[in-house]
Amino acid sequence: MRINSPSAMAQNLVRSPLGTVPAIGVQFAVRQSSCQPVRRKMVCEAASSQRVSFKGSVDTDLPLREIKNVPFEQYMSADDRIFNALFPDKQRRQRLSEEEWRIFMLPLQFFYLSVRPVVDMRVKLQDPRTKPANGKSVSKLITLEATRWELRGLEYTVNPEEFELGIAGSLYPERGQFGSRLKGQMKLTVDLAIPSSLALMPSAVMESIGTAVINQLLEDMKTRVNTRLLEDYRDYAIQQQRIKKVSSA
Repeated sequence: MRINSPSAMAQNLVRSPLGTVPAIGVQFAVRQSSCQPVRRKMVCEAASSQRVSFKGSVDTDLPLREIKNVPFEQYMSADDRIFNALFPDKQRRQRLSEEEWRIFMLPLQFFYLSVRPVVDMRVKLQDPRTKPANGKSVSKLITLEATRWELRGLEYTVNPEEFELGIAGSLYPERGQFGSRLKGQMKLTVDLAIPSSLALMPSAVMESIGTAVINQLLEDMKTRVNTRLLEDYRDYAIQQQRIKKVSSA
């Protein structure tokens, strides 16, 4: 679905270091909150209590120029190397376990709210038999998944039923007749209950603002993969070549 560029009002409400970016596969929906049974009674929220959802995705498909004797799979297996390349700011990341990290994201301006999302991400090197979305077998596949989130900077507590955030991605090398390519996909979903103070906002404005925020996040991740990740792979490969030369001398 093609989304028009954000309106002037949306541009004033959404600020990003990347600027306003074109929509990339973002879907938008508004719906009324449904009735929920509470102690055998049906309780319906007020009509002003609406929910909006945004779903976006961005694909990666880049030429992969591998350095001799250092395949990209070796880089993928290097401890924390990919995660550190995608999230280089040590002050905004915290390791929780072997596979999980906590990311302290930069503030986001969403509608009239400024929030600082904190997201726990699981980064996992999958079994070689795992297949990506295209169904082809790959030698190695890295997946990223949000396992927990928290919104900081608000004057009130956001309950789980009021806001849902989903992040899932994959990255893998694919080799074919015409060379190697780095492929992957990142999906982002946001579902939230609209505060009563914003209930009268036109849906077109709501769509523009939410779309711009989703695009901001997706474009940022795409830039990380397209530049930082490939640069870090080259640095790693050159380092490994030097180590081999020293060890063989």
